[in-house]
Amino acid sequence: MIPASASEWLALLLLPFKLFVPGGWLLLAIKRGILGYRMDNADDLVSVVIPGYILCFIVLVLGAMVQHSIGSRRAYFSTCGFIMALFVFGLLTLPYLAHT
Repeated sequence: MIPASASEWLALLLLPFKLFVPGGWLLLAIKRGILGYRMDNADDLVSVVIPGYILCFIVLVLGAMVQHSIGSRRAYFSTCGFIMALFVFGLLTLPYLAHT
């Protein structure tokens, strides 16, 4: 289904960033399960997830600002929910930073 309006296109553009919010933590959790508690070789994944979370925060905040002005209220609250989830998943990644 092809988006018909500008707000639908914006929601489609924000989708990869919304998927990365839980996906980045899930990748770290899987890698920690494979490598064990110390994660001696996890620098490569941590160096992707943390800057990815920073980029997601910037893009989602800008997207929420645009959705607040032109989009529907539901899309705006959904994006704000992902911004709050980003903080939760960011806090969940702190133990992975301590053991790299």
